[in-house]
Amino acid sequence: MTLKRQRQAPQAAPTLATVRVNMAFESYFRRITGILLTPYPPRIPVPIPAERFNNIIVQYVKLACDFNARFPGFETDIHGLVEHRLDGELRYFVDCVRP
Repeated sequence: MTLKRQRQAPQAAPTLATVRVNMAFESYFRRITGILLTPYPPRIPVPIPAERFNNIIVQYVKLACDFNARFPGFETDIHGLVEHRLDGELRYFVDCVRP
C-alpha cells in the first residue's frame, strides 16, 4: 500500500480562508471542511477541519436534514450546519475551504 503525499500541514488548515457554500449536498463531496461538523447525539465530529467530505458524510448530513424536514419538533442538531430560509425553503450551508 502506498500513501499519498500530504499536500498541506494540518497546522495550516485553520488559517485558510473559508467560504460558506450554497450547493446541493452531493456537491460537498471531496470539498475540504473549514469547521467541525458535530451531530447531536452522539457529539462525535464528522468531519473535522481540513478533512474532505466523503460520500458517507454527505449521505449522513442529507439523512439528518431530510429527517428534520419530515418530523418538525424532533429535529436533530448538527453543530456547524447552518440553516437559512430562502424563498420559503429551508436551505443548509457548510463552511468549506476556498478552492
